[in-house]
Amino acid sequence: VDGGLAPAEAVECRHEAAAIRRAQAMACSEAIAGAVAFSRRGSPDLGEFEDAAILKGFGEVPDDLLGVT
Repeated sequence: VDGGLAPAEAVECRHEAAAIRRAQAMACSEAIAGAVAFSRRGSPDLGEFEDAAILKGFGEVPDDLLGVT
């Protein structure tokens, strides 16, 4: 945003390997600077989820999003 990065729409995948492949493919797009694959458990029906676990990042992803300090 304001000349920096802005989040795109999230894409749901059935399992971790698919999420990693999808994030890698997304990051190869010229329109997308980077992508992150993450996993979270919870109940979509209740809207309750645990904190997300980052699986892998591709391309230009801010360090704070990846948990890097």
